[in-house]
Amino acid sequence: IGILTVGDLLRHYPRRYIDRTRVHAIRDLRIGEPATVLGTVKGVRPARTRRSPVTVTVTDGTGELDLAFFNQPWAAKRYRVGAELAAWGVANRYGRRLQLAQQEVEILGAGEQDPVHTGRITPIHPATEGISTRTIRELVFRALERLPTIDDPVPPEILRDERLADLDTAIRDVHFPDDDRALTRAIERLKFDELFTLELGVAFRKQRVESERKGVVHVPENELTERLLATLPFEPTKAQSRAI
Repeated sequence: IGILTVGDLLRHYPRRYIDRTRVHAIRDLRIGEPATVLGTVKGVRPARTRRSPVTVTVTDGTGELDLAFFNQPWAAKRYRVGAELAAWGVANRYGRRLQLAQQEVEILGAGEQDPVHTGRITPIHPATEGISTRTIRELVFRALERLPTIDDPVPPEILRDERLADLDTAIRDVHFPDDDRALTRAIERLKFDELFTLELGVAFRKQRVESERKGVVHVPENELTERLLATLPFEPTKAQSRAI
């Protein structure tokens, strides 16, 4: 997935977050609203046909809901009865059954209390076959543990004037924010960097072009211009004259 260095890893930003500091009880879920659920697999129903899903039933002691996995026959073996799951999605109903649609699901260890994965706003990084988002999360966490303070190329006065977080804080918080405010500030800083870099590139290109090339000077006081202006059925404005 193009990650060759620690720098590549830290710039592999999460595409979504599961806020495990705000876990919802299944009985309190509201249809159409996003929710985070921690529960145990109660049952697994394999796909009956190619078009039907693998259905995993999860309970948290307050109620039950189904997780439907379409075109994923391997899910019947991946999710075992008794396994603990963390799931994020949108509460929905299919018939009389409560479901979690558009779900992100992660298998937890029994009674897992690892601070990398639980009790926090947990990042969901883009992953690929053979490399799970859980593995990437652990790699990012260990890298940040060992990494010294990241130098910031943006001058302090710009950070102060724009009220931006420093780069070290932004990189750490975009992966493992303490709260929504920290995440918002981290994203704002990283977006600023992208736009700032783009503007610098445009400015350098403009400077190079201006230093290497000279514009052609046009003299408007000549016979052709006078003949053209004479054909106009109106008097040019001051702005039009300046443009000429």
